[in-house]
Amino acid sequence: MTEKFILRKAEKQDYPDIHALLYALHRLHVQARPDIYRQADPLPETEYQQLLQDENTLLLAAFDGERAVGVCQLCYRLPKSPLLQPVPCAFIEALAVSEDVQRQGVGKQLFLQARALARERGAARLSLNVWSFNEKALSFYRKMGLRDQRFFMEEAL
Repeated sequence: MTEKFILRKAEKQDYPDIHALLYALHRLHVQARPDIYRQADPLPETEYQQLLQDENTLLLAAFDGERAVGVCQLCYRLPKSPLLQPVPCAFIEALAVSEDVQRQGVGKQLFLQARALARERGAARLSLNVWSFNEKALSFYRKMGLRDQRFFMEEAL
């Protein structure tokens, strides 16, 4: 299968596209859970620049020509709690795809590349959080082979 989209590490000049993708993802959360999320900038440019320099974070972007149409923020972690095994893990902080190219393989390309990079880095596990309201994301991640790890429950008081 020939991939339509080019994947590479995000760079400084990619900020406007990456910011727009993460802003759209944040807006989805604000709309679904305004009791938790507030309208705010999910990634100011100064934080973006810091992420690009962070050796434990990778911003992987998918491009359709010059435009970034997808982004995956992958973080590497080593649990520090004495209660947890000190096993290196990779965590997807965010995966966002432009609405106009969804269901064209961008998310799959990003996810598979993130998984491969996590393995290369020695991670024993790849994990992420996904909200129960986000049925499209739940379905996607299950198709990618992820399984439920735990349930985070709540009651409004």
